[in-house]
Amino acid sequence: MLTFDPLIEQSGTRAPSPVLTGLEQPRALVSMISGAWSRRSPTTTHPGGGTPVLTIPGFGTSDLHLSVLRRYLQRLGYQPYRWNQGVNVGPTRHAMTGLRDRLNQIASDHQGPVALVGWSLGGVFARELAREQTDHVRHVITLASPIRLEHHDQSRARIAYRAVSAWHERALDLPLEADAPALPVPSTALYSRTDGIVAWRTCMDVPSPTAENIEVNCAHFSFPVDSQVLAIAADRLRIH
Repeated sequence: MLTFDPLIEQSGTRAPSPVLTGLEQPRALVSMISGAWSRRSPTTTHPGGGTPVLTIPGFGTSDLHLSVLRRYLQRLGYQPYRWNQGVNVGPTRHAMTGLRDRLNQIASDHQGPVALVGWSLGGVFARELAREQTDHVRHVITLASPIRLEHHDQSRARIAYRAVSAWHERALDLPLEADAPALPVPSTALYSRTDGIVAWRTCMDVPSPTAENIEVNCAHFSFPVDSQVLAIAADRLRIH
């Protein structure tokens, strides 16, 4: 548990402080550099056995931003896949249709369910897929995903998101998942109290025997490269 820090919004229900937001890029760079060796030489002894894993990038990012995650999982014997929809600019018709088709194709190729790993908005999409196509999904891992966002002011990305909202096939109803049932598959939600983009408590799921929350200490932009995050994700993929 973190000690009191005036930069951290302790309730976790309001957007992060501007200072934390400003530190996002430098902190992500530190995570990239400091974790290079551990990512290259994962210590786990549990191979992935070719399990398919579909990775979904966050808002304003693309498959490129999850390349470190995919390489890490590949070294452990998993078969990671890109989402192949370009830059994630929100729930456009092209992106959502393409993502559903992508999941269907991977599940068909492997003749079995697929694990989903979504970063930020990508995790919101992953949970939606799990509800729509339960038979094709085995496990959902969300990385700093505001799955319980109540209003846009809880995110520092709100201005950019609104700027492209005209492209979206539909608006995301807030609060997210307010009336949604629990996911029909096991899920793991990773969150950080030092997240500089979204209110950290919005990234937590309702705990249950099949839904867990795990706290880490890293920046929002660090999640796809942070060695602790990657190790936890790999461990949960092994379990499920």
